[in-house]
Amino acid sequence: MVFRRLMFSFFLLSSVLFLSPVSVNAATTYIPSCYCFCTGKDGAFPINAQGDEISSKDGSANVEGKDQIPPAKCEEFCQGKHSAHVSVCAQKYEQFPSNNRLCFTQKQCDLENEKGEALGVWDGLKGSKFQPPECMKGMFYCYPHTEKANVKLSIPIGNLGLSADLGQYVGALYQWMLAGGAVIAVVMILIGGFQYVLGAGMKGQAEKGKERIKNGVIGLVLLLCVVLISKVINPQLLKMEVPRLPLIRTLELGTDKTCEKYISEGYDVVPQEPTAEKVCGKWGLVKSKAEKEVLAGTTCYYTGGCPDDDICRVVPNGGPTCVDCMYMVEGNKYGVTPSSSFCSSLTTPISKTSNGFPFQWRCGWTKDKDFHKGIVPKALKSGSCVAIKINCDEVTDCDGYEHLTVMNGTTGENNQPLEDIVNFSAFEFGTKDLSCGLGGCGNFDLATICHENPCSKLLGGKVGTNCQASQGALGFTDECDPIGSSKF
Repeated sequence: MVFRRLMFSFFLLSSVLFLSPVSVNAATTYIPSCYCFCTGKDGAFPINAQGDEISSKDGSANVEGKDQIPPAKCEEFCQGKHSAHVSVCAQKYEQFPSNNRLCFTQKQCDLENEKGEALGVWDGLKGSKFQPPECMKGMFYCYPHTEKANVKLSIPIGNLGLSADLGQYVGALYQWMLAGGAVIAVVMILIGGFQYVLGAGMKGQAEKGKERIKNGVIGLVLLLCVVLISKVINPQLLKMEVPRLPLIRTLELGTDKTCEKYISEGYDVVPQEPTAEKVCGKWGLVKSKAEKEVLAGTTCYYTGGCPDDDICRVVPNGGPTCVDCMYMVEGNKYGVTPSSSFCSSLTTPISKTSNGFPFQWRCGWTKDKDFHKGIVPKALKSGSCVAIKINCDEVTDCDGYEHLTVMNGTTGENNQPLEDIVNFSAFEFGTKDLSCGLGGCGNFDLATICHENPCSKLLGGKVGTNCQASQGALGFTDECDPIGSSKF
């Protein structure tokens, strides 16, 4: 009995404590201050602690730590002084509008893809009517090329064999169905007429013929009404306009200036964490100088501190990260889709071996079947980055290029000699076809490196001034020898 009373008292006390209002001292509640950016007709712009726009026209005007303000002040200044909305209240440099993945500089939009084509059409070209309010001044959307998006139809619709978008396809299908319906209605009227004439002496056939003629006429009238509505009342009813969706800047691909590049060009860079090491993964803020002007709020990232075979790159699932070419395979943890441009950007600078010979990790892109997982057809895959180990200590003549090691992390370290890599289309033997049909495809092969002869350039001609690749069976490049060799 005593135990039951104790338990009842405990639950009663717990209920009172749980349901009682909790008193919070407002003075102890802290909301971090932030760098405030407002939306404007010319793009997002930063404001200072007094609510005034920070302009890069004055060389001394920059976004600095003293410009951080509480979020409530940010909203008050944007709505009050500038009659605008808050674009972002950023607590870190990487949250600045300049890092918005929908916003492109012209250089970023013009970046070539693996087919050697520009990624898209920059909306900031002369004549553009829309400045995205969430983008920094000078940054606009980048739209895919519509003419590059044509899809070959398996069954042409009239004269339409290639369709660029769903609206064009539906419009052509409507015209075809309208014409087809009219033909069917006329045929039904003719059949009904023959049935009426030929069945005059047969019981019920004439009535069936009349009924078929009537149905055909009704169908034809309905089709004509559709045409009348679409052509006279509102022609826009049949114009299906698919909204244009801008590209997403998923990777920097080395096109943005790093903090080290800005510093080498004479700019001042303020690290986000002044006491921290200036290494890959850390952000900096670029400051304008009288003779060096940048947009207020321009950010950069540091690239130092990576291992010798890694390169610092911005990736979707991690920001600035030390990336190893060998592990940039399909389905990698960084969320990167391997491409010719991206893989090439992971080539490391030339260094020296312990013997003083030049050494480099060359990063290439390939669809060779030996570097892919599963049984999905190669034509449906995005390819893989592979690391090519160019050690000029081991390449003493042209023949040495044949045995350079090519590796990636598909299955541990999948190593092959360069001469075994197949990087051509199955339909264009002996050529490098970057359209990547059903063949291997890639941006390197034995012929490429043999002709380039990088070790000869680095060693002052000691490997042989010129090398030439031979074509074996089915167009495979199987040998690299000096020009003039008897093998040729």
